[in-house]
Order: sequence, then C-alpha cells, then structure tokens
Amino acid sequence: MNAIEPTKSLAQVINGSISLNEAIQHTSSGIDIIPANIDLVELESQIVTFDFSKLSYDYILLDCPPNMAGNTVAAILASDGVLVPTTADYYGYKSVKAISESLKTLNRKLNGIIITRYTGRMVISKQVYEDLKELATKIKTKVYNTQIRECVAIRESQLMQQDIFSYNDKSTAALDYMNLVEEILQEES
Repeated sequence: MNAIEPTKSLAQVINGSISLNEAIQHTSSGIDIIPANIDLVELESQIVTFDFSKLSYDYILLDCPPNMAGNTVAAILASDGVLVPTTADYYGYKSVKAISESLKTLNRKLNGIIITRYTGRMVISKQVYEDLKELATKIKTKVYNTQIRECVAIRESQLMQQDIFSYNDKSTAALDYMNLVEEILQEES
C-alpha cells in the first residue's frame, strides 16, 4: 500500500512555513481538514501553541494521538472542550481514566466519552460500556448514547484514503457518526 502524503500539513504550520489557512484542504464530503503526517512526530518536543480564533468555523475538531505529549497538550489548551473516543475494552477504560486525571492538571474538563469500534454482541463490550458510564458519573462527565459500531467500511475507507462518508455513507459507522453529530448538536441547543 502506498500512502499519499499530504502536500500541506500541520507540521508545516508548526514550523512556520505556512499559515493555518494555507494548510486547510477541502474534501469531497464538504469537510475541511488540516492533515498531519509523520513530520509531526519530529516536532513533538517543541513547545507549541495553536490559535484557531482566526478561522471561521462553527466547530473545529482536533484529532490527537492517545498520549499527553506536546502537540496533544497544545491542542487541549487551545480547545473549548475535550471529547475522548475510546474502545469498549480494558485498555480503553484505563486510558479514559488516565486522560481525565491529566486533564485536571491542565485545568480542563472532559466533556464526554465516545465509544468507538463497539461490538454489541460481545459481553465485554457491554460490560466496559457500563463501567465507562459509572466512571463518567464519578468524573462528572457523560458517555454519549451513540456508539460507533465496529465496521469493516472504516478500515476499507482508510485503505482507500477516503473519509467514511465519501467511501460508504450507508455503512453502519457512517450512520453512527451522523447520529453522534446529531446527539452533540442537540445537546448544544
């Protein structure tokens, strides 16, 4: 598989060679993105700040790796809220717990937990989902009602380098993500 590297990326914004506006790429599904690439790893040790205030979007989602390294911390500090996607398994549960502790040190609140790669027919998924709801209550947040079901179309869309809506907008994952967006927007109004 030959991955296509983006011609413009967040790494170039961080190193100052392009502006945020110059890095924006428009997708066929109507979602604008600023892609990342492997160059971002090399910049992880730099102290970075992000200022998205000059961009004219209603919502900006920052997709970060599951760690609390430099770029992730900078993204959290630049955000108005933090949503944590996680799988319904032991390590997902432990990660949410650790992230919620880290957010306290950054004086940030965990706004919600999103369950991904959910398999409702597996007992462990159901049990961890219930455990995450208990944890959410303890840390004063919530687990969204919409779970993103495990779906081969997600992996296929990654291979085809397309978002799930362009690849297969009728897939269970695409429908689940649309339901999640509706749930979040209803909460906002």
